[in-house]
Amino acid sequence: MIALNQAAPPRQLPEPLARLCGRESELNALDAVLTDGRSGPVTVIHGPPGAGKTALAVQWLHQHREHAPDGHLYARLAGVTGLAETPHEILGRWLRALGMPPTWVPSGYGDRIELWRVVSAVRRLAVLIDDAPSAAVIEALRPGTGLTVVTSRRALGGRHGDITRIRIGPLRRRPAAALLAGEQNGSPAERRQQIGDDGQLAATHRVYGQALLALHRPADATTCLTAALTAFERSGRERDTGLTLIGLGEALIAGGHETEAATRLRQARQILSAQPDFYHQARAQAALGMALAHQPRLAQAHLEHALAVMRRLGCLPEQATILQALGDLAARNGEPAQACRHYQQVLDMVPGTHPASQQVRRSLDALGDPEPSGR
Repeated sequence: MIALNQAAPPRQLPEPLARLCGRESELNALDAVLTDGRSGPVTVIHGPPGAGKTALAVQWLHQHREHAPDGHLYARLAGVTGLAETPHEILGRWLRALGMPPTWVPSGYGDRIELWRVVSAVRRLAVLIDDAPSAAVIEALRPGTGLTVVTSRRALGGRHGDITRIRIGPLRRRPAAALLAGEQNGSPAERRQQIGDDGQLAATHRVYGQALLALHRPADATTCLTAALTAFERSGRERDTGLTLIGLGEALIAGGHETEAATRLRQARQILSAQPDFYHQARAQAALGMALAHQPRLAQAHLEHALAVMRRLGCLPEQATILQALGDLAARNGEPAQACRHYQQVLDMVPGTHPASQQVRRSLDALGDPEPSGR
C-alpha cells in the first residue's frame, strides 16, 4: 500500500441548496444504487441545462456522507463545449488532496490514471464528476472503488454494464410552485442566511426564474432573473452573469419586450465570447435572433448561425427550437413554403407527443398545410 501524508479527508462538494422539491423519485433511484450490491457503482444523472442535475447529485451525496468516510472529490467540466479542467489536471489535484506529495504525482497521463486507481481502491470515496462531455472522462476519473456520480447533458454510453442512468427533466408545476412558495416565506435576511452566500442565492434565483418561465410567468421570471443578475454582477462571476443574461433575454421575449431582450442578449454574447463556451454562445445568438424578428434578415442570420453550431455540437432539442423559430420567422414574412420546410424538420426531430411537435402542427394548420404523413 502506498503511504501518503496524513491529511484530513477532502470535502470538495459544493454546499447543497436549502430546499430540493419534486425529486423524490430520482432520490429513490439513487438510493437503490446503494442497495444493489455492486462494487464501485457509477450513476449518470442526465438532462437539459438548468434542470437541477448538480443540485440533485450534491443533495444526495451530502445525505449519504457515511458512505464516503475517506472524502468527497469534485470536478466540474464543461459539457459539450470542451473541458475547463482536463482529466490529467483533475487527477493530479485529487491525488494531492488525498495526501500524495506533489513530487510523487506522475507527469504522464496514463501513469496518473494507474496511480489513481491504486490509491482510490483502498479508500471509501465519493466522486462527483459534474457536466461530463463523454464516457471516456468517466473511465479516466472513476475511482477503484466507492461511489461515482456523473452529471451530463446526455445519457453517456460506455463499455461497462454497471452504469445506472437517471434522467432528470424540468420540475413539474406543483413542485415548482412549492419551491417558489418556500422562497417567498420569511424575510430577505432569513432567506439569505438559509441559502448561503450571494453566489448561492443568485444561483437559486436563477433556478426559480427558469421554473417561472417554464410555468409561463415571464414577468415573475424577469423579476427573479434580474435579482440573480444583480448578485452575479456584484460578485464578479462573469460566466454566471452571461448565462443569467440569456435566461433574462428569453423571459423578456416571452413577455413581449423584444428590444430590451436584444440588449441583454448582446451583453450575454459579449461576455461569453471571451470563453470557449460555444453551446451557450449559440444559445445567446439564437435567442437574439428571436428578439430581432422585426428585422427578418438579421434575425435569420443569427438563427442560422446558431443552428450550425448546435448541429456541430449534436444538440437536437436546441436545433428543433431554432428550426421552429426559423419557421415562425418565414411564416411571418409571407414565405409559407419555407416555413413548412422548417416545421417539417422539427417534426422529424421530436416525438409526436412533444409540446414542440404540437405547436408546430398548429402552425402548419394555420398555413393550410396538410397533415404530414407518417406522424
